[in-house]
Amino acid sequence: MKIVISLSGVKLKKEILLKEISGADIIIAADGGYRALEEIGIEPHFLIGDMDSLSYENIPDKTVKMISPEQKDKSDSELAVDFALTKKPDLIVLVNAFGKRPDHLFSNLTLLLKSPKKILMRDNEWTITAVSGPCSLRMIKSRREQLFSIFPFGETLKGLSIKGFKYELDNFNLEPCSRGLSNVLISDENNLSISNGTALIFTVTEASHIFVTKNKTETEAK
Repeated sequence: MKIVISLSGVKLKKEILLKEISGADIIIAADGGYRALEEIGIEPHFLIGDMDSLSYENIPDKTVKMISPEQKDKSDSELAVDFALTKKPDLIVLVNAFGKRPDHLFSNLTLLLKSPKKILMRDNEWTITAVSGPCSLRMIKSRREQLFSIFPFGETLKGLSIKGFKYELDNFNLEPCSRGLSNVLISDENNLSISNGTALIFTVTEASHIFVTKNKTETEAK
């Protein structure tokens, strides 16, 4: 199952947004994220939020409205992700998630940690996800030279090995720094492995999924 959640950040290009939505089993709008869907004629299955960005009286009845209080401990985006996870999906894609404010963007990045590899953030070119060790993964190569960056999230990545990339590492302990910036995926036969720690992965891809394991797309929706 694939779930797409529309947030209220910078809007994706129409064709990219439609491509992501076309394969979704459930579409969720987090408060103001409803507007981006409305503009392209898409009605979400669920609308979640405190409605401080729109008036719910104008929302069609077929969209289930889950109204949250204005004063709360979680953002509307986090409430939407938490609800999506209760559906036990194979893949959650956050669209329109790159914030107009840097604090909103960072907040959205932390949501990836709720289910590493399962939750992706998409903009018009880049896809971001989180991975946690121990893991051994193969990435899907969708471009001849596919940009790739990896950064520890709050702690040292231990036992990081990267093969099939322009710059390779072998059992390397990567501390929070810029060392993982601007690598290039060059081979279909690649491997990314981590012994311990959590990382954010950034890559430029046309695919709506990133990893392959045992010849099966690990984050691809059924």
